[in-house]
Amino acid sequence: MALDLLSELLEQLQAQPQRAAELAPLLAPYLRPEPAPVEERLLSVRDAAQFAGVCEKTIRRAIDDGELPAQRVGERVIRLHRDAVEDWVDAAPARRAVGRPRRRQASHAVPGTGAVADAFRALDSRC
Repeated sequence: MALDLLSELLEQLQAQPQRAAELAPLLAPYLRPEPAPVEERLLSVRDAAQFAGVCEKTIRRAIDDGELPAQRVGERVIRLHRDAVEDWVDAAPARRAVGRPRRRQASHAVPGTGAVADAFRALDSRC
């Protein structure tokens, strides 16, 4: 049914080019762009990190943990599909809930205090 409506709409637009020009901006958000060539959809670890807004180490950790599929090209070169990175980014809230605990800095840590700072002060007082 939807296919019949689309083919009917296409016939009408071909018969009335001026109407097609009016409707094009309205239909543009609903039309999928042509997929980019595979070469443009493959990302390096650095590009994937920039795309996802995380550091390269996070991308490498996700690859090692099996969260993010990647392809090795040779021994050292890693390539990731842009779609896989997008899916990984979209799953970020769920991944955080189950993933590794985040490291927190001690709230009581004040620079210049503690045992290490006391040891340095003791060394300075000897000189």
